[in-house]
Amino acid sequence: MKKFEVTNVNGSYHGKPVFRIKALKEFYNPSFGFVHAGDFGGWVSSEKNLSQCGSCWIAGDAVVCEKSRVIGSALVNSSAAICGKCLVKDHANIYGHARLFDSVIVAGESAICGDAFLCGNMYVCDEIHTQATWPV
Repeated sequence: MKKFEVTNVNGSYHGKPVFRIKALKEFYNPSFGFVHAGDFGGWVSSEKNLSQCGSCWIAGDAVVCEKSRVIGSALVNSSAAICGKCLVKDHANIYGHARLFDSVIVAGESAICGDAFLCGNMYVCDEIHTQATWPV
């Protein structure tokens, strides 16, 4: 049985169509907690953006689009956005207003949050925690 479906609730992210996801069964994400059947998640451009395997999830108003993927037990939450050909895997957690573009890979126990902006060919792994802060 599939873990989620792409609904016909649509929006756009930088002019590209995205669709809200909906859980079809209950599962537990270590960073988010329980996702129950019927819960709405974040936004994707296609079913390929989120793995049907594992406990990965896209929550809140987070967007994962283009050829980016979320797999394993990873979580993308809040208003984070991941575009291009990025990969978020293992127990990685992307949240806040974080933005990942191009070919960024985030793995392990990494957390990317706040106003962090990662782009290009970058690999972030292990126990990296980054949060961009802007001077006042």
